[in-house]
Amino acid sequence: MVIRMTHKHNQRQRKKLRLGEFKELGFAVSASLRGPLDGADREAAIDAFLEDCIEPNGMLFGGGINEMLDGYVVSSAARSSATDRQREIVRGWLSGRPEFAVINVSPLTDAWHGPFISPFVVSDHLDSEEAIAAYLKAVREENDPEVLRRVLDDVEKARARLAGGTDRPPLAQ
Repeated sequence: MVIRMTHKHNQRQRKKLRLGEFKELGFAVSASLRGPLDGADREAAIDAFLEDCIEPNGMLFGGGINEMLDGYVVSSAARSSATDRQREIVRGWLSGRPEFAVINVSPLTDAWHGPFISPFVVSDHLDSEEAIAAYLKAVREENDPEVLRRVLDDVEKARARLAGGTDRPPLAQ
């Protein structure tokens, strides 16, 4: 259900519904893995993300890591919004970690009413032949035919988009 602010909402209602001046912002974050992680490695990665990046910088994270890190970040302070500075902190932390490859941090969005970011699509973020080469290099050592099939599908879609075969743009970063 989408709630739109109209002149019919008084200040108390706007506060209760988190509309207008009471809107709270957050952002989606996702990152592909350079290679598969076993359960212990996934747990260590998410623990490090929460303990070293999210919590010390006044944020909360809803999400996890399976085949990729994917979730939504909000401010840990009551009735407040995440900031562009926090978006850059998350992007910088993930970029510095060896287990993560293609990283996407969305623009700030309404944390209560959306719009919410669609699922992460790797091919949308392969925006050059250099990015494609880096992606292929990151998974080259895998000896898993399923991973290779997915990677080649991603590369084919990205190259089609780069050649003008589709007008689907990458998500804002």
